[in-house]
Amino acid sequence: MSDTVKRKYRIWEYDEEERWINKLAKVGSNLVGVEKGVYYFEDGEPDEYEYKVMRMKHDPESQKGREELLSQEEAGIECIGTVGKNAYVRRHRDDYDAFFEDDSIQRMKYLKRMNLPVILVVLVAFIIGFVLLWNGMTANIDIYKYLSIPCYLIGLLLMVGYIMIKAEIKRLKNKNKKF
Repeated sequence: MSDTVKRKYRIWEYDEEERWINKLAKVGSNLVGVEKGVYYFEDGEPDEYEYKVMRMKHDPESQKGREELLSQEEAGIECIGTVGKNAYVRRHRDDYDAFFEDDSIQRMKYLKRMNLPVILVVLVAFIIGFVLLWNGMTANIDIYKYLSIPCYLIGLLLMVGYIMIKAEIKRLKNKNKKF
């Protein structure tokens, strides 16, 4: 029996996504395909596979990306599918020769690149909110005052995302210091 699950994860939630996929694998639902936000599972042996969401160094469609995936396959790691630069890979639990590569540096680089656009959008939202509020106060136009509220709320929500990205970067840095 096969099953399709739609589920969204934020860019800093790699570990949660991996835990969820591995939790399903423990009960025999094996990941066989993936698209953006859509996971395809088939019934199999419980605890047969271990899964990892691996951040690749290169685009999987490029020559270097294909070589990267080929080197993983030669090491006993099977690629289920890719979404962007994320490769969903698995290995048999009893195959102790197949090791997952540590991709925390690639994850950190990606999250650092995402920091700038997020903080820029936060600043733009706050500036637009301030301009609307200022114009509403000085010209006594109530609609401007009310329009500033969603801008501030959007800015605050995106600020939470920015803080979560920074926390994940810090966690990954600490993880790398241990090794």
